[in-house]
Amino acid sequence: MHQEFTNPPMARLKSRRSVYAAAATLTQSSFDVQQLWKQEWKRQADGTPAVNTDPTIMYKGTDLPRKLWCRLNRLRTGHGRCNFFRHKWGWSDSALCDCGIEDQTMEHIIQRCPLRAYSERRPPPPLPLPGGGCVLPGYPVHGEYRVADHARARPGDRVAGDNVVLLVTCDEPYRAVDPYVICVEGRWRHGPPNCLRHCKLTFDPTVEYRCLKAFKDEFLACATWQPDGAVVAAACRPGHAHRGPFRYMRCRGDVWDHVVSCVPNANFTTS
Repeated sequence: MHQEFTNPPMARLKSRRSVYAAAATLTQSSFDVQQLWKQEWKRQADGTPAVNTDPTIMYKGTDLPRKLWCRLNRLRTGHGRCNFFRHKWGWSDSALCDCGIEDQTMEHIIQRCPLRAYSERRPPPPLPLPGGGCVLPGYPVHGEYRVADHARARPGDRVAGDNVVLLVTCDEPYRAVDPYVICVEGRWRHGPPNCLRHCKLTFDPTVEYRCLKAFKDEFLACATWQPDGAVVAAACRPGHAHRGPFRYMRCRGDVWDHVVSCVPNANFTTS
């Protein structure tokens, strides 16, 4: 290509914007693409102290793994696998965060969520109630709870004691995000009780299941019950092959969009 631009071939067709003519003009003018790039970069960076004006300098963090950069960019742009977008995409029944306070947006996760926010942004826990004890929250949608050692207690009641434990139960196919909700010295840990729809994963001995952990961006071992929107990579074990094309399994409400099956047949392409 360099030789063609240096010694362009004879033009066979007339062109008002010949690439060879443009290349010849740039060569004669001692065009330096790197110098032009630096000038343009500096021009756009004027007045923005956070922008590096020298693209040859590598700032701290430039060598971070791609997976971590993806995660950081999702937080910066406000777009990622949070319940707000999962609900918007039809992958989740609710946009509510499992802390129970508000919709689980990326901004909520890093600034206001009592479970996941950065420590300097996390809201302070509520002060203990005067006189001690804990005020019981409302029943979760699609479920209820009973208070350990206080069989007659109901939502809104004040229960005496430094430690109050709620035993949460949910209607099928809903399951408790946390079956044990604890109040210690007037403060509820992990938010109010919450019930979400789940899919039951029936383990096939010929299939190896790995579940995507949304806040780790990696596939790990699966539990029997998976929440609405869960993504499962199901791969055939050695000596078996997929029946049909490979696809991720996704929990839609309380059912899987499909179930992976494997056959002991060498004619199939193994996973």
